[in-house]
Parts: sequence; structure tokens; C-alpha cells
Amino acid sequence: MSDVSAELSCDVGLAVEESQRLALASAAFNIVPTFLWVFRAADHFIELANDATTEFIGCRKEDIYGSEWQKVVHPDDVAMTIASFASAAASNSDNVECHFRVMSPDGSFRRCIARGRAWRDADGRIARWFGLTVDIEDMSRLQDEARLAAENMARSEAHFRFMFQSNLAPMYFAEIDEPYNDMTRWHLVEANDAALAALGYD
Repeated sequence: MSDVSAELSCDVGLAVEESQRLALASAAFNIVPTFLWVFRAADHFIELANDATTEFIGCRKEDIYGSEWQKVVHPDDVAMTIASFASAAASNSDNVECHFRVMSPDGSFRRCIARGRAWRDADGRIARWFGLTVDIEDMSRLQDEARLAAENMARSEAHFRFMFQSNLAPMYFAEIDEPYNDMTRWHLVEANDAALAALGYD
């Protein structure tokens, strides 16, 4: 085999390997269950999204490419989302993060967080963002429920403490060791003003 033929054979082999790598990358991009996307920095257009993203939203890829993604993001969150990417680009940051709500197939909106990494052109300017979106609706609901429960507990405790302290009848809490009829083994934990007055404390 001549040197030219060997070189051509090597080039073809490399081209096949490169094609296979691209095919594998494309397959991996669409197989992973995470919501992946490519976002153009100049005009805030989505250039690419994987299958998991469109399945989550319940639409075709064409329905979110370009500026169409704004139709599936909650109207109150669109400007904030664009501002987050614009601010990250303006500050020349390598990373971007933002929260927004995305419409699901049933028409309801689910809270999500998006994180992206900057891809720069030959001049070092941010040209695109490569990133992922995570559905945090279930986690956010649990956090909301926990926060609400804590707020209700705090209100109940404040209400009880007010009633306890303002009550005209003596009220107290004590820890009692056996035998229970031995008052010397009672340890006063807390008492209201009426109880302290009855016990002779000013």
C-alpha cells in the first residue's frame, strides 16, 4: 500500500471514529433523564433541548426552540429568567443559575432551577450556555409545608404563652420525682405571675 493510500485510509478511519463519537454524544444527550439544553447568549434563544425536556413539558422541540420557550415559562418569570442570563454574561461569569416555573402537560406550573455553564467563542466572549434544569416542585412543596408547620407551631406557642402568663389563676409546670405526694421532690419548671404571687415571690 502506498503512503498516500495509507494516509487516506487513516483519515477515513478517523472520520468514522469522529462520526461514531458524535452519534454516541447525541444519543447520550437524549437518553439521559435530566433536562438538558443549549441557550444562545446573544438573543436568549434555545438552540437545542433533549428529549427529557420536551417530554417533561409535553411538547415538540420546535415548540421551545428560538424564543418559543417563553410560552411554556410562567409569564411572571420570563423577564427574570432572561435577566439572570444577561447579568451572568455581562459580568463575564462562567456560571448562571435561575429559578422559574415551567408549564407541565396538565397545564399546571412546576417550580424548577436551571444551572448553566458558559461556552466561549474564539475571542473569549460568552456565546452559549450549556445547562440543565431540575424539577424542584415536590421538594419545594415539602419545604413550604415544613415552613408552614413551623409558623403554625410558633403562633400556637405564642398564643399559649400569652394565655399562660396573663391568666389570673395560678398556673405552673413542675417535674415530679417519686413519691409523687412528697412536695419536696417537686421541681418548679415554669410559673405564671399569679402562681409566683401565690408562692410569695414578687
